Amino acid sequence: AGLTGATATVTLGQIGNAVCAMMPTICARLQAHFLPEGPTNTRQAAIDWLETLPRSEWILHPLRQDVKVSNASGDVVTKPMSPYVIALYPRRDAERDGRPSFSIANQQIYGIVGLSPSIPFSITDAAVEGQDDLALSFGIAFRGDAGVAGSLTDGGFTFWGTDTLAELEDWRFANVCRMRTYM
Repeated sequence: AGLTGATATVTLGQIGNAVCAMMPTICARLQAHFLPEGPTNTRQAAIDWLETLPRSEWILHPLRQDVKVSNASGDVVTKPMSPYVIALYPRRDAERDGRPSFSIANQQIYGIVGLSPSIPFSITDAAVEGQDDLALSFGIAFRGDAGVAGSLTDGGFTFWGTDTLAELEDWRFANVCRMRTYM
């Protein structure tokens, strides 16, 4: 139209994932829980994603890591971590006569050879990235450190995640919510 010098400002906001937004309603109807996986490329991308998730006791410790596993050819490939974490629940329940009241925190994850990204974690140092992630309700996995003070394990890969995204403190722990559903 012969106009020059026109400007426009576009502000893009992050919107939530539609599946994650609907899961609390679906899970409540099914008496089920959901373990979502967010971005693994940067911590900030994972935090931005986490901020879009609804607060709900049906959502268990969101994840921001992938696992590395050996495929049938012996090559190391990257896979989503949620199936490996989900498998901890029936294993832990079986150890306790089928009662879903025990936490999966500090449990070894079998079948993996690495993590991506690797998140530093120490039980005695509140300033490490893993502690910050736990404070945000992320579930994390870490590699054991032999002979290191503050390491929870000296070998393998261990999961640490206890929280749901519940707003009420009474429903903050995943094992409490699972036991409530069981009862």
